[in-house]
Amino acid sequence: TGVEKLYLTGMQVQSKTITSSTGGLFDFTVPPSTKAITVFLQSADAGSNNLIPLTKFRTKDPNDLNLKGIQITYANVAKPSTNFTSEFTGQKNFLTQRYLDSQIASGLANSVGGPESFRDWKLRGPMYHFDFTRDSEDRSTHVQLNIQTDSIEPSTNVFIVSHYSRVAEITTTNGQISNVSSLSI
Repeated sequence: TGVEKLYLTGMQVQSKTITSSTGGLFDFTVPPSTKAITVFLQSADAGSNNLIPLTKFRTKDPNDLNLKGIQITYANVAKPSTNFTSEFTGQKNFLTQRYLDSQIASGLANSVGGPESFRDWKLRGPMYHFDFTRDSEDRSTHVQLNIQTDSIEPSTNVFIVSHYSRVAEITTTNGQISNVSSLSI
């Protein structure tokens, strides 16, 4: 008999359609206990076109790798702090910095197994991960995403995945579960 708390991490996935070929500014609402946010782009044809399965976070043309800039603002913090170029064209490969930043923010850069290779990250489709660990008293829910491109496939979807905390309280009586309640942190 007693009460046990189970600390969980949940994920909320949201998407919006990019209507301009040069990107745009997007607003999202996330749970107040969000600790990290992942961003990726995907063709509107994903899952219905053999070139773009649902497991690839890419567009039909390679222009999704030519992202000029990405900046996300949450809880009065902008990441990256400077909206510098992220291009991957010809002799320029500024996308490596986005890859490294994402691996460090997710903790994979220092994990025993290590992160996926830069080549695999590009082939699967770049997922940009940003850590927003902050004071638990901060209950911010508004996210603003700024994406800039030279040109991108029409109707490309931009996704954000908010990684947030939850607590499940499990009450047991005489060895049997009598109540389970989910609490927001």
